[in-house]
Amino acid sequence: MGQKDGEKWTAAVDLQPTIPKSDRLLTPPVEVAAFDFDGTLTQRDTFTPFLARGLGLPRFLLAVLRCSPWLAGYALHLVRNDVAKARLMRATLSGRASSEMENWTTRWLAQDFSGQLQDWALARLAYHQQAGHCCVIVSASPDIYLPGVARQLGFDGLICTEMEVEQGAEGGRLTGRMRTPNCYGEQKALRLNAWMTERFGAEAVNTMTLHAYGDTAGDKPMLRLAQHAWYRGKPWKE
Repeated sequence: MGQKDGEKWTAAVDLQPTIPKSDRLLTPPVEVAAFDFDGTLTQRDTFTPFLARGLGLPRFLLAVLRCSPWLAGYALHLVRNDVAKARLMRATLSGRASSEMENWTTRWLAQDFSGQLQDWALARLAYHQQAGHCCVIVSASPDIYLPGVARQLGFDGLICTEMEVEQGAEGGRLTGRMRTPNCYGEQKALRLNAWMTERFGAEAVNTMTLHAYGDTAGDKPMLRLAQHAWYRGKPWKE
């Protein structure tokens, strides 16, 4: 998911797709603005509302019921985030066609997305874009709908959790499994650093200025990389 036939992605490593905007060369000194998505650019989580919109509420609630032991365990801090998320993904996405996911994304972007955005984050994004900074989303959400989000908001790059897709005679189908590690916590810092190194080169990374935005503990490893970090809408230093 997240790549159409004939479309090329460039990536820091093969775990992260990026969305080429103009593919222009940037010369040092470079400034990069990295934004978490859920709870930072948006007011709250978007993945479960996306699933509810696509599946319809009855089928979504049935899937949640089947996953309830793992979801309850996560809520009680007994089950890891990635384990509970993997269970929900398998219950809701396994066997679904890539074309169906594109239809879900089109409907969700048209009907739900704009009302979930945070004004302060959009203002910061506009500031960085107008200043000519390279803007990238770094999110644990999947590459089902985030490529469409990144294009719509004018981001230069996307780093996120990628889903496994099996190709068949009728096109691609999701297996419900993650193809990459969940892009959360230290994974965010590792992937962002790799993406910047591939895009700009190691020398430029050593001299660039990084701005980072997040809202949960899982964003803090990424925020620690930045010279200018924002946490829940406020400047942050650990």
